[in-house]
Amino acid sequence: DIIYTGFVSEEEKKALMLQSFAIINPSLAESLSLLTLEALHLGKPVIGNKKCDVMVEHERKSGAVFCYDSFNSLSSIITYLQDPNTDKNIIAAKAKEYVSKYYNWDLVLSKFEHIFKES
Repeated sequence: DIIYTGFVSEEEKKALMLQSFAIINPSLAESLSLLTLEALHLGKPVIGNKKCDVMVEHERKSGAVFCYDSFNSLSSIITYLQDPNTDKNIIAAKAKEYVSKYYNWDLVLSKFEHIFKES
């Protein structure tokens, strides 16, 4: 089932994400999706829109983001992620590793520090 909740507290959002098998982010225009990073940090696969370059880049690098470009491809991704033969532990590990590797605080802060030193 797809559940639209509207706005919820951070605690409720985390609880809902933990209960889900995946997070769908249909946005066409992301510069950096906090929802995507939060879901990956929790080990949840993310289904994103292939028309969004940022989501395609997450897909290419992470192994835990799956992009669709049609109803059929969206259906195939959902079927794959719900298949008992799909190793969800591997996807969860890739999701967590991706966020840890590219979006940990030490790395983010060092990038900011570099930007400030350059200016």
